[in-house]
Amino acid sequence: MNYDKEYFLAYVYRVCEEMVNRQIIFQNRYLKEIEEFCGLIGVCTITYPEHNDRYLKQCLYNLEEKYDRGIITKDEYEKIIKKQYEEILEKVKW
Repeated sequence: MNYDKEYFLAYVYRVCEEMVNRQIIFQNRYLKEIEEFCGLIGVCTITYPEHNDRYLKQCLYNLEEKYDRGIITKDEYEKIIKKQYEEILEKVKW
């Protein structure tokens, strides 16, 4: 598949976010160069049309399968599920 540069930039932002969460130091100048290459600067707000409810269900079934086969622990499984539901609840407007 060929994706727009916006998809690439969104991925780069996500990787940077995870690096910060893990306290990994990286140089911002590379991020600026990537933004310039993409012609986009700032927060990318894109949606992935293929990431729908069906896709989410498949991901959760895959995760459950990994737990059932002992690839991930019960604690890891529950942590991921809890985070997923927290994100869903955050998006729900009451």
